[in-house]
Amino acid sequence: MSIYKLSLINKLLQVINEQDKDDTNYILAKYFLEHYLELRDANIYTVADDCFVSRSSVRRFCKYIGYENFKDLKNEFKSMSHEFSYFIGLQKGHESLTDYAKWTQNELLTMPAEVDHNIHEADYEKIVSYIHNSNHVVLLSSYSSNMVLLEFQRPLVLSGKIVNVMSDTNIDEQSLLELSENDYLMVVSTSGQFAKELKDLIVNVKAHKTLITTAREKEFSNTYHEVLFLSDYDHSNEKSIAGKYGLNYFFDMLYHAYYTKYGTKL
Repeated sequence: MSIYKLSLINKLLQVINEQDKDDTNYILAKYFLEHYLELRDANIYTVADDCFVSRSSVRRFCKYIGYENFKDLKNEFKSMSHEFSYFIGLQKGHESLTDYAKWTQNELLTMPAEVDHNIHEADYEKIVSYIHNSNHVVLLSSYSSNMVLLEFQRPLVLSGKIVNVMSDTNIDEQSLLELSENDYLMVVSTSGQFAKELKDLIVNVKAHKTLITTAREKEFSNTYHEVLFLSDYDHSNEKSIAGKYGLNYFFDMLYHAYYTKYGTKL
């Protein structure tokens, strides 16, 4: 079973996004997504009958997305109640769309200053030096944050730097363990949960390691050379404006710092 528990929904969505609609894996992934809240009580006989596939096809699908069997998938689902509260975290406590809009606007207005209060120009200078001077650079995040990393990855090519981006759906553990002291690893875990799941792996990575997060967990300082916070407040295991929009702001600032120091002026 995969250790990256946050990715069950992401694994199912990835199958939907990549497989043909007539493929058995697509059919089963779509079924599980449509009945996601019922997975706790689902049984393999009902799933097979509803999808017009064999029970062995259901078992093969479970292995395909990283679980030993159907029971293993169900057990992981039962342990993921935090995922529900995480997804709806920003929506709680707002009675109307107008109320939510006003709250969001206020949070967005204060967000850049909050990031700047925690991450200074010297921090950006240090990171861009690591990126530029390291033999191999890996940027790693959960699936939900990965697009921000990909947007940062592409313009670096114009400045002559190629970095590798991984998410919890395609982690190459062997490649990470082969990184040396001359390499650089940045992990993005806005709520801190992904970083906790990675701990046993990352602690054995020899590269220089930076964590970007909103979670003020003391244990992180034992795993990473530096931990940079996107917020003045602790948002452990919860979704936040700082985590969602502050991450984009951080990478915009980081790219500007890299371009200013090392970029090719076209």
